[in-house]
Amino acid sequence: MHGFIFLQFKKFVQQTHGVQAWQELKDEAQVSRPQFNATEIYPDADIIALVHTAAAKWELPAEVFLEQVGTFLVPDLLDVYQLYINPAWRTLDLVEHTENNMHRAVRVSSPEATPPILHVTRVNAKKLIIDYHSKRRMAALAVGIIKGIAAHYQESDRINIVLHKYSGGERVQIELTYSA
Repeated sequence: MHGFIFLQFKKFVQQTHGVQAWQELKDEAQVSRPQFNATEIYPDADIIALVHTAAAKWELPAEVFLEQVGTFLVPDLLDVYQLYINPAWRTLDLVEHTENNMHRAVRVSSPEATPPILHVTRVNAKKLIIDYHSKRRMAALAVGIIKGIAAHYQESDRINIVLHKYSGGERVQIELTYSA
């Protein structure tokens, strides 16, 4: 998992549960590293352990916790990838171009990085079908990111998200519909 995600996870935990909560969470999850760097890649087992430990600690389903983290990290993602975002885009447009723009940039800058593979089909002007593929089984993070993007564009009340899970969560189909 890319270090940027770990740092955003840390920031989320510190802002929602206090600065000391991050250290306690890392200790309880027994992660492999004492610190994370935004440009390095870390074992998937570490993020999975952090997610499950946090979910248990704060009595939330792991998917709910991941979704919250995904929503939280959107402002920083938009800042980091602003060069790849057309100012005329809205929620559906940004999601549609994530794989070819932002994920491509991640893979070029960090060839060992493995962001989820997104096959996005634009059904019509108001609907996308996203085939999400990742062995990490963290589609809830993607849902949170989509919700954060919709909030950024002030379209939260017009975006409907439906998930269909396959292959134990390695493959997820996300239907994203915009209602005017």
